[in-house]
Amino acid sequence: MIRRFSWIGPSILVVGIISLFIPWDWFEGKKIGRYIIDLDVYSGFGEFVGGVMSVVAVGLIYMTYRAQKLELDETRSVMRKQAFEMTFYNMLSELNGIIELMVGTIVNKKYSRRNYMFRVFMQYKDRCNDGMKSINRQDQAGELLYGNVIHQEYENTIYHDHQQNLSHYFRYVYSIIKFVRTNSEENPEIIADKYYVDQLQARISNSEMGLLFYNAISIHGRTSKGEYRFKEWLDHYGFFENIDPNFLVLEEHAKQFYPKTNFKFLIKS
Repeated sequence: MIRRFSWIGPSILVVGIISLFIPWDWFEGKKIGRYIIDLDVYSGFGEFVGGVMSVVAVGLIYMTYRAQKLELDETRSVMRKQAFEMTFYNMLSELNGIIELMVGTIVNKKYSRRNYMFRVFMQYKDRCNDGMKSINRQDQAGELLYGNVIHQEYENTIYHDHQQNLSHYFRYVYSIIKFVRTNSEENPEIIADKYYVDQLQARISNSEMGLLFYNAISIHGRTSKGEYRFKEWLDHYGFFENIDPNFLVLEEHAKQFYPKTNFKFLIKS
């Protein structure tokens, strides 16, 4: 709207400059139809018009100020978004670098990168299933032991044997989501947090999904205040909605631990 009338100010300025060089005395007494030009009469009208134009000029100056301020705000918003995206995509690149450096031994055999993460998860899942099969669930104590197997095996398999590789990975994924949330809260009009969390999720493999799923519900996924903030964020964003059920110890864990997530494998079934 403001830009549509941006020509008004320059036009008035041009007319005003031209009027300074017009020999107005030449028009004194001239007739235009039934009217005779009387400069004294029109001078009063000119003063009135001049007063009106002064008000108009102030309005135009304000409109110009507003237009420039809006453009400046837009420029700042673009720069903030560009700075955020540069950091965000650098963090994704760094996350991939962390995975590339992963090397670990499982059952006396070395694995690396995502293949290593796949082997870790499968070892964890197998141990959980073996532990669950050995428990008698006939009483309440048995049910408690059965439900605790995934946490106990997380300590024994993932944390104890592989924390040197995986703890850095888990913390970095947490940091990326925290970075997105913080910037989205500060600039909600330009940073859509769900979009960027989905960008992160799209780069996560099935085995990573499984490892993150159980890390977030373990004691190592808690804050210093005992809050499961990481788990709540993952559930809020539906981070595991595309998870392959083969990368869950039990399919029932999906809704048990992440009730807000619309798991696609449950919808299909």
